[in-house]
Amino acid sequence: MRALVLGGGGLKAFWLAGRVQWLAESGYETPDVIIGTSAGALVGSYLSSRLLAGQPFKVAAQELVDFMQKIKQSSDIARKRSVFELALDLYKGRWHGLYDLTPLQSLIGVKNYRVEDLVVVCDLQTHQVASIYMSPSYVLASVCEPILARPVLNSLVDGGLREILPIGQAIDMGAIHITALCTQAPGMGPVKLGPMSLFEQITSTIGCFTSEILDNDLALTLAYNQLVVAGRPAKPHHRLIELIVHRADKHYTATYAKFTKDDVDTMLKDGRWPEK
Repeated sequence: MRALVLGGGGLKAFWLAGRVQWLAESGYETPDVIIGTSAGALVGSYLSSRLLAGQPFKVAAQELVDFMQKIKQSSDIARKRSVFELALDLYKGRWHGLYDLTPLQSLIGVKNYRVEDLVVVCDLQTHQVASIYMSPSYVLASVCEPILARPVLNSLVDGGLREILPIGQAIDMGAIHITALCTQAPGMGPVKLGPMSLFEQITSTIGCFTSEILDNDLALTLAYNQLVVAGRPAKPHHRLIELIVHRADKHYTATYAKFTKDDVDTMLKDGRWPEK
């Protein structure tokens, strides 16, 4: 089984879309399964809907880029909630997030997806991570960063809290040829000096532990293959995994709270041209 694994990364969904197009133009064919978390859920779900419609992978990838280019500014995907709305949340003892994702929900729309394709979500009530069939609600849940936005279906949020690059989910499904797209560049990004906004504090805090989660996700395949080679696979049917990882080589400072069309074009271009 061949799997395309699409990692999380917020606004770096544009980089993912560019890299998917590069893969398609390089001869990559329709995978047996697509698994996405967070930004990867948004990208993967659109791909899945186009593949279900009968489009070849190369055409679906181009349509994905065309779709992503419709997003030109933060208001296209999120609305900053008013001070009154935030105060009302506190008064009623609830929290519906700093941002309203209704614009993103409208972009996702009502689509059908291939039954084999999955998104990764985290349940705040059970603290469990799960790969689940694609639906508009679950796609929205997978891109919903806690505190920043309201959980979907009461408790479902960004799967990247537990699996930022869901290679393990692909292995559990039986994939032995995995192409994984990782939006997190190695090392530490630019450091901002001086006071940080609430949004910056939240996203920086999330970034602290997602880096460690990513390292664990990447180490999983190595440990898995070592057990197979040693004749001690975790499960009798396990086989050696071929893993190819495409990883962003730049840190991007744009967030869905503030970005421009130039940011979109830069990330799409960087994804399309890995040698540059």
